[in-house]
Amino acid sequence: MKQVLLCGAALAAVIAAPSLASAEDVIIKGPVSDVFGHRVVVQSDAKKFLVNLGPKISELGSIKSGDTLAVEGDLTKSGEVRAYNVTLADGKKLEVSKDTKTWREWLLGEDDSKNKAFTVDEAKKLAASQGYTLQGEPIAKKKHFTAKATKDGKSFDIDLHRNGKIVAEAAFGVDEAKKLATDKGYTLQGDPVAEKKHFTAKATKDGKSYDLDLHRNGTIKAEIAFNADDAKRAIIAKGYEVVGEPQRIHKHYEALTRKSSEYFEVHANRDGAIKEARKVDKADPKWGAQIP
Repeated sequence: MKQVLLCGAALAAVIAAPSLASAEDVIIKGPVSDVFGHRVVVQSDAKKFLVNLGPKISELGSIKSGDTLAVEGDLTKSGEVRAYNVTLADGKKLEVSKDTKTWREWLLGEDDSKNKAFTVDEAKKLAASQGYTLQGEPIAKKKHFTAKATKDGKSFDIDLHRNGKIVAEAAFGVDEAKKLATDKGYTLQGDPVAEKKHFTAKATKDGKSYDLDLHRNGTIKAEIAFNADDAKRAIIAKGYEVVGEPQRIHKHYEALTRKSSEYFEVHANRDGAIKEARKVDKADPKWGAQIP
């Protein structure tokens, strides 16, 4: 049997063959010009096609240059035909087992699967294949989808990835955050507020007020409540006159203040620390409108 490796211009011609839509069904028939492993080059209609016969194709050793093959397969974006039906010139059909890699992947070390679209329908199919019932449409992120789902009577937040992997965590929404707080003895003052990966809430316990961070792993970070009135008292204690109401920014308060006839932006922190951030005047875009 004659087996050759493609090289030089012949190899370049095969790699540069027309690249049509991903997984386009094709039927080609013609003589084999080259054989290498379980891949062959078939001449059909004045074109050359690189055909992947699969690593376990039956009677692979019987195929040689000059043989005529009829191939049904998928024409991939890389230009390779992945065969699923192969018939010899005498009418004999060969059993095909597809390779998991395209010729371009095998030759150049590229992973074509990373370039394939991962659609919402595929994400839905992936979830269903692993027993999840989706609660609404999957949400597209940069490289995956997220969704809320149920399985075996439990609720989950799931990440759906193109490689078929699902990362599932016990669902953590407003109801779960409320339950976490009440189970730990806190009385919530309003609904928890969603942050990026946790919830925040105001609550009381044993006659004291707290600011809570509620996490899906069941932990609660509780700090003595720090509100606008607390911030104002702390600022006044440092000799400033507060103009208007302090504004909460993340975990501290910022306020327009006056001292010795000059105006300042002051930051007040829950630990009692007061920081004079900068001097301001009527031209200041943030505070100017409040300066008389």
